[in-house]
Order: sequence, then C-alpha cells, then structure tokens
Amino acid sequence: MDDFADLMACAKRLHFPQSLETLFLEEYYNNSSAMCRGALAASTLIWMLFGVLDPYAIPSAIGAVWFLRFGVVTPLLLGILLAAFSSAFRKMMQPVATMQLLPAGFGVIAMAALAQPGELGFLFYPMGLLLICMVGYCFLRLRFWYATVANLILVVVYLIMAIAFQHILAVPQGHFIFLNNFFFILAANVIGLATCYSLELYARRAFVANHLLDLERAGEQRKRERTEAMLHILSQAIGGVVHDLGNPLASVLTGAQTLEMFLESGDIDRETIKEFTGIITNGAEMLNHLRLSLMEQTQVLEGKSIPVELKPVSVRQMVDAGIHFQKPRFLAGRKIVQDGDDLEIHADAMKLTTVFMNLIGNALKYSDGEVHIRWRIADPYVLIAIADEGMVGKGISTAQADQLFVAFGRLDTHAKVEGTGLGLLSVRKIVEAHGGEVFIEGRTDGTRTSSTFATAQQAYPSMLNDNHCTAFVVVCPLTPQS
Repeated sequence: MDDFADLMACAKRLHFPQSLETLFLEEYYNNSSAMCRGALAASTLIWMLFGVLDPYAIPSAIGAVWFLRFGVVTPLLLGILLAAFSSAFRKMMQPVATMQLLPAGFGVIAMAALAQPGELGFLFYPMGLLLICMVGYCFLRLRFWYATVANLILVVVYLIMAIAFQHILAVPQGHFIFLNNFFFILAANVIGLATCYSLELYARRAFVANHLLDLERAGEQRKRERTEAMLHILSQAIGGVVHDLGNPLASVLTGAQTLEMFLESGDIDRETIKEFTGIITNGAEMLNHLRLSLMEQTQVLEGKSIPVELKPVSVRQMVDAGIHFQKPRFLAGRKIVQDGDDLEIHADAMKLTTVFMNLIGNALKYSDGEVHIRWRIADPYVLIAIADEGMVGKGISTAQADQLFVAFGRLDTHAKVEGTGLGLLSVRKIVEAHGGEVFIEGRTDGTRTSSTFATAQQAYPSMLNDNHCTAFVVVCPLTPQS
C-alpha cells in the first residue's frame, strides 16, 4: 500500500524514479506512437493542401508569405513527417510533436496579433488556438512539460508580433483588442495545459496500476516456482533418505536373521553372538543418526530451535562416528586424514556427530583427493576444520560462500549431486545452539594461488594449509556457555 501511495504521488508530479520513468516512457511510446504518427501525417497533409488551395497564395507568390509558406513551413513539416516514420522516432516523438503543433499556433497568433479594429473575427482566434491545442494534445500525445514550453513560445510570439507590428496598439481601441486577445490566449493555454496534464496523469496512474499488478504477478510466480523447487528438493530428500535407510536396515535384518539361524541350530559361540549383535547395533545406530538428521532438517525448515544436551564428549569419537556413518560409495577409494590430539568438550554427542556427518559427507561428495580433518584449541574455543582439495583443484570462492548456510542454498555446480540444501543450515543451527559458529575458509576465486578469505564473525587462527582449497570450520566452546 505504501508503494502504491508513493507512486501515485510521483504520478501527480509527472515524474517517477529514474528506472521506473524509463519503463513508463517505453510504454507511453508503445501506446502513443501509432496515433501520433497518424496525427502528424494528417496535419502535414492539411497544411500542404492549405498552402496550395489558399486563394491568397498566388498574389503573394513573390512575397514573404510565399517564402514562409513554401520555403520554410512546408519543408519543416515534411522534415517532421519523415522524422515521424524514422527508426529514431522513439527518442524524438515529444520534440517532433511539439514542433508540429507550433505552426498551427503561429498562424492563429499571427491573425490575433494583426487583427484590425472593428473586426469581429479576432474574438474567434483564441477559440481556434484552444481547438488546436485540444486536438493536438489528444492526437499528438504531447506530454505536459512539452505542452508548457509550446504554450510559452506561443504567448511570447503573440506579444512580440503585437508590439512589433503595432496594428492593434496604433489606435485607441487597439489596447482593448490587445488585452482581450491576450486574455483569451492565456485562457486557451490554461485549458489546454489542464487537458494535457489530465491526459498524462491518467496515463501515469494507469501505468502505476499495471506495474504493481505485474510486480504482484511476478512475485506470485516466483513464490510458486520457489515452492515447486522446494517440493522437488524435498521429494528428492525423501527419496534419498529412503535409499539411505536401505544399507543399515539390511545390516540389521541380515544380522538378526543370521543370529536367529545360529540360535536355532544351537551351533553358536560367544564371539559369534558378539559379532552379529555388533552388526545389528551398528545398523541401528546408523538408522538413528539418519532419523536424527532428518528431524533436525525438518526443525530448521519449520524455523524451530534445536535443543541440545551438553555432556563431556571426546572430539575424536564424534569425528570417527561422522566418518563411520558415511555412505560406502562416497568412502570408496578416498583418504581421510585426522590431525590432532584427542580432547574433551561439552557437547551434545548425537547432534554434533550429525554435524560432522554432514560436513565430511559434503567434502567427499563435492571434492576429489584427500579430506583432512584437524582440530586445535584457540581458548576458550576448539576449532575443528574439515578441509578438502576442491573439485579438479578448485574449491568454494568468495561469491559462492554467500550462497551457503541458507535454506535450500546449493551451488549451481552441485546441482547434479544429491542433496537437499538444508544440511548446512541445520549444521549452523546445531553449532549455534552449542554457543559456537561454523564458517568457511577458502580462496577468493577457489584456486590455491589466490588469496584466502573467511566468513567468520570474529578472527580465528587459520585452519587452511597450502594443499587445500576449502575448509568448513566448526567453532565450539571448550566449556558450557551460560
């Protein structure tokens, strides 16, 4: 509503902000050019016929009137007509229409300025000017400020001609004729300008209404496309979760069935029971972590906070679990190096493990080469970095970093790789619930030869070495934060 009121106020001033003014002029030209061209062609033809058929043209053929009519006005009108049908008319429409309106006005002004005492026709000259202005504004689509300039020119010309020729002022009653004509000419100009203002104001108000309607439709279209994209991503996510459940579920079922078979046969020992219960437990833990990860992404999508239960936990154990629960197809043939002495922090082990599952999984999916996990103490925090060598030697650039850690934030280069665009956002929410932050440290253009950047909210020691292009760094307090 505020935008509508502001734009309507701009419409009354006959000027929009620059970008919108350009759009209005484009639309104004498209809506007016055909009628303006027709009016220019018709008026040019009328003027040329008037010049040929006028009975006073022949006696004055050797005089100044002939020269003005055929030597100046007619070539000017022909030039205007040619300009109207040229490719440059888009930029020249208003000046050309103004020039076309002036000759007719000059004719009426001249008759008014040269009116003789006792003539009654002088009373109709301003009416003729009014008619010319009204018709001209309607058919030439002249805008208000151009019409204002044209009317000022006509008034000044009338004053100059009346004073210069002194036909009116040479006799006593001439002053009355002069002032009378001047008053009627001003009245005709005011009415004409009011008409011109009303026409342009109507055009601008119609433009505002159509523009806001187009914006509303475009906004609805964007929302619909975004919703469809989200639904598509969510359907992919559900399919991915269902697929991911296959391996751990198969492990649980296979382990349980095999264990049951051994128990029925009676041929089983303690070590065998321990082996298969380990397989079942491992599969169940994987299922639980997948369930927890999906719940966290759902909470993030709904805008809910993520609760955490802080207890002393080993950093290495959480990192090991994050590696252990990776999909076998991503781990195949890849080397993951850990660097750092084990230390204990206060964290929610299950939730922070899902953080490392996400970050290590991203490093495996979106890079090639070695993945390096290192951690160090920067009191009162511990910094845990998952660094990679990028894809074909190129990691995340500064511009790309801004697209991550938001809902459905995925890079175009990762479009063909499975993912929901919610993982990093849930990572950020979990880490923030611990009182820390997660940020990206990388290279400006993604290559190892460019300078480094970091998206952290405060300064931390660098966790990126010369062999890696990108590092996702998790910052967690060493002790619980109040």
